[in-house]
Amino acid sequence: MSGDGETTNLRNGNGDRGYSVGAVNFQVKCQLGGVPIAFGTDFYSNFKDYDSDSNDPYTAVHHNEDYGYVLSIVVGKLKAPGDWLLGYYYANIEALAVNASFCTRRLVQVRRQGRSNGFKRL
Repeated sequence: MSGDGETTNLRNGNGDRGYSVGAVNFQVKCQLGGVPIAFGTDFYSNFKDYDSDSNDPYTAVHHNEDYGYVLSIVVGKLKAPGDWLLGYYYANIEALAVNASFCTRRLVQVRRQGRSNGFKRL
């Protein structure tokens, strides 16, 4: 993702900053007492080098914050009417690890057959 230098509507100068993000995802699924459980992790690293003397003040302050991870546990399934699913996600994503305009802040989500409710970290 490369910034074009003319984007003004994205948060914290994201449209004007280039990114080179790598991601690794891992998930283990198992059954516990007949209930499906999935444990997951995602790792993110932005390989772009930013300068502490950047013209963009946000980039200058956060120039070394380029790593993030998400840990998750999801219990249940959504295969038939009446099924349920509960997921918990813990995210620690530094300021420049990924483009913040595309970064989720939803850490807890409850779904029941197509309906979704979530709690967001503010």
